[in-house]
Amino acid sequence: LRAPGNWMNDPNGFIYFQGKYHLFYQYFPYAPVWGTMHWGHAVSEDLVHWEHLGTALFPTKAYDQNGVFSGSGLEKDGKLYLYYSAVKYLETDEENIHVAYQDRYETSQVIIVSEDGYHFDNWKDKRRIVPVISDKEIGDRTHTRDPKVWRDGDTYYMALGSTYEEQKGRVLFYRSKDANEWEYVNQCRAEGFGRILECPDLFQVSGSYVFIGSPMYATEDGLEYAHHAMCALAKFRSLDCEMGLLSKSRLVDYGMDLYAPQTNVDKEGRRVMIGWMRMPEAVVKEGEEPWIGMMSLPRVVEVVDGHIYFRVHPEVDRYFEDEVPLGELYDGKRAVIKRPALRRPVCGREEQEDAGQACDDVPYRLRTELWEGGELNIGGYRLWREGDIVKADRSQVYRGLTGYRLTGSTPKLGGRCELDIFIDGNLEKCMSECILCPRMCRAHRMAQETGFCRETAGLVVARAALHMWEEECISGENGSGTVFFSGCSLGCIYCQNQNISRAKAGKAITVGRLAEIFLELQAQGANNINLVTPTHYVPQIIDALELAKKDGLRLPVVYNTSGYERVETLGMLRGYVDIYLPDFKYLEEELAREYSYAPDYPAYAKSALKEMVSQTGEFRMDEEAGLLKRGVVVRHLVLPGKVKNSKEVIRYLHETYGNRILISILNQYTPMPQVENHPFLGRKVTKREYGKVVDYALDIGVEYGFIQEGGTARQSFIPEFDGEGVLPKRGGN
Repeated sequence: LRAPGNWMNDPNGFIYFQGKYHLFYQYFPYAPVWGTMHWGHAVSEDLVHWEHLGTALFPTKAYDQNGVFSGSGLEKDGKLYLYYSAVKYLETDEENIHVAYQDRYETSQVIIVSEDGYHFDNWKDKRRIVPVISDKEIGDRTHTRDPKVWRDGDTYYMALGSTYEEQKGRVLFYRSKDANEWEYVNQCRAEGFGRILECPDLFQVSGSYVFIGSPMYATEDGLEYAHHAMCALAKFRSLDCEMGLLSKSRLVDYGMDLYAPQTNVDKEGRRVMIGWMRMPEAVVKEGEEPWIGMMSLPRVVEVVDGHIYFRVHPEVDRYFEDEVPLGELYDGKRAVIKRPALRRPVCGREEQEDAGQACDDVPYRLRTELWEGGELNIGGYRLWREGDIVKADRSQVYRGLTGYRLTGSTPKLGGRCELDIFIDGNLEKCMSECILCPRMCRAHRMAQETGFCRETAGLVVARAALHMWEEECISGENGSGTVFFSGCSLGCIYCQNQNISRAKAGKAITVGRLAEIFLELQAQGANNINLVTPTHYVPQIIDALELAKKDGLRLPVVYNTSGYERVETLGMLRGYVDIYLPDFKYLEEELAREYSYAPDYPAYAKSALKEMVSQTGEFRMDEEAGLLKRGVVVRHLVLPGKVKNSKEVIRYLHETYGNRILISILNQYTPMPQVENHPFLGRKVTKREYGKVVDYALDIGVEYGFIQEGGTARQSFIPEFDGEGVLPKRGGN
């Protein structure tokens, strides 16, 4: 649930009432900034699809003239009782009437009752039940707020957040027999309550009391946000409202954006929490009212073995039940998630009769496991695991933003780390900015922009045919089923496949057609499916492989790459690729800069190779057929005049991986017209140069690999990129 426009913050009055979930929220309806608070109102049948109903509560009395602030809801005698904090400024800022001058204001607690939960008489039905507190030993005149009311047996209880002299947070407890007349009973001060405590909540789960509160100034490092939602196991004696914490308080959410959460029970009796998701900047889109603020996904609160868990609500699981093909995110259009059973997208817009016509705000879900040293990058939001801790960095999302905390981390995890990531549709722009390769150019390829690779999101293939000129363990006697993709994310100045990497040769096809190509190559007797220059099409390739496997594809898959890869992209291929066939071109940054405009090539190639080996393990051969079944073959192309670089690469590969990989030393460098005048690249590699590299490999102990003999540096060894095998012979896609 996001703001309908302008400003939204704390959830208020969250309750299941007369067959609907009602969620009220702090609302300033005039601008996307904090101001004089009203209560907005939304309802839902399932905690997922929400309907905004406009403003429910607004200032009408002298005691609430400057704001109807946070509170809670209670059902009694079939009616909805709402409790809130009423604010009156003692002095108003002359330049902004929505702000109290020098924070001088007073707070009291108010009740309003509705017969049906939809209609509220703001002029007649409000009644002040806890006046402004004048005794500082009981509570603070200014900072006593956010009543949370509940019933236990025949007694009603109220918790209020407060402070002692703005130095130590505390929670106040009141009691009532009829939910209308209230008396002060007790209070609790504890470490972890900050300087001022807001939004207290106390409830039982599985026989254990849980306390949730939002202490102000929980962190004081000069960065927003300083106030955070905390939780702890507690003990509570209802007789005299004596409360104490049984454990050290901890963050409710380690993203540190969630604040002011509120809980209540759902229709099945589960304890459910919803919190305010703070945003550092308003969302401004053409044709829409600017807005800022949204609610978290509903979470079920559970206590297991003394630990508090906040798990995604089953209704959210049900909504995300359909798998989203990754290629649909890059199909040259917008992302579409089809859910025939659920026709209303989570965006507050009109119901879509055709589930395929999903609105732009439709969310996504990503489930994955994060290994030690692994990293994810979701639209610039980085997640990685280091020292058994998950760390986050969103500085790429909010470039240039100052004054806000842009990094965070969890406590130690103690083992396996499974991530369940929900990506709101409002991040569409970030998700469609391409970061598949190390260039991370963020081109909006879904909107037909071209990236560094010179391709949009549409698949373009230049050739799909049996290829006899790979390493013997790849081509064998029948040939490798090679698919040459157009475009390239590296762009070497001496590129041997210039016609497809930079010159736009190739034909546009669909994911479905690519799956058909895989099956056609299998029918032709290919030993494997060989994907050449595939990096910028990884999501579509994964979808095509899924389709082809359902129709009988059983061949090993070869990923044939420049080696300039991001670990995150390779991680998407885990379980899909059997054989990695990467280049390892340079260990010298300056050489990589001059020849490929990529001084970071050595670093990325090293980390990519590590990921590849971790996926495939030590190479395994089919001894009878003489074919590689699984593993990594690293190619190194010897370049004219660069024997030293070649030796460094071979030494690194051998010292790092030994006999776990195969090393292929190539002498097939062919001078292309674009470098004919280059002092080194304008000629072929000499026999002496190539011999030095091979001899060096043997001298240091390389046992398994390939060398080339005879004259291979001819353009005749470069395939004709004439579209062979790309389009169907008749009909089809």
